[in-house]
Amino acid sequence: MVGSRALSLDTRYSMGYNFVIIITLYLLQGIDFYVRGLIFLIGHDIKSILTSHGVRPTQQRAEVYHYLLTHSIHPSADTIYKALSSKYPVFSRTTIYNSLNVLVEAGLVRIINIRAGEQHFDANTENHGHFLCLKCDKIYDFDIKEDLLSRLCPTGYQPKVGDIYFTGICINCNENEK
Repeated sequence: MVGSRALSLDTRYSMGYNFVIIITLYLLQGIDFYVRGLIFLIGHDIKSILTSHGVRPTQQRAEVYHYLLTHSIHPSADTIYKALSSKYPVFSRTTIYNSLNVLVEAGLVRIINIRAGEQHFDANTENHGHFLCLKCDKIYDFDIKEDLLSRLCPTGYQPKVGDIYFTGICINCNENEK
């Protein structure tokens, strides 16, 4: 998680100041620290984040969003349902799908269509790529430079979201074969 210095700062400074710290971590350490920082930051005030994006902060939406922020495994709706149903037995699959649709429409969650017939979800809405390992079945994030997205887009078009996917064998599985 984010270092103890950032944790102690949260008790002394406003959420806006912490956001500056999180962005600084991103610039200095990369996307992994950025995502961890967002998990820390949003965990403290998730309902106000939903409200600021025009989303009515129901318990279901807050829990689905919190799950996505704290589980960067790119889960499917069914995975989220299974994870939350033991704690919240009143949550139905329909509730999970509806919550995800609202979060996607609000721009808080991104759909990943890396597998045919199954959508996965990502709370990291910044442009980045995904790699699906054909052995361990995990989906990994990787950074993409904005200028690369612009160059890949056809001339005259303006990209808003860049979805770049690769499939193959991840580093861990590749090393385990050796």
